[in-house]
Amino acid sequence: MTSPAHLEEPRPQPVRTAVNWLTGGISIFLAAIPVAQAFGVVTWSADQVAQITAFCGVLGTVIGGQVALNYVRNRVTPTGDPRDDDGNPLVPAMRSPHGI
Repeated sequence: MTSPAHLEEPRPQPVRTAVNWLTGGISIFLAAIPVAQAFGVVTWSADQVAQITAFCGVLGTVIGGQVALNYVRNRVTPTGDPRDDDGNPLVPAMRSPHGI
């Protein structure tokens, strides 16, 4: 007997996890720059804050994308040669000719 869908463990989604961490981290960092300027922690002009924010956004996206790619690559089953954790090939379950 199978358990109801709402009681099962959620299916791992490494791509979503990596993107959530990446976008959350970049957003918090980019929001901190103008807040630090507003509270006088840094004495940059508005133009400097805009340039620094843009640069950090691009840099964070490029570096973050590579980190996310490397994180996700090891956690996603390749479709060309799918294998389990022990290296055994994954094969489709046998089906009867009637599709049952």
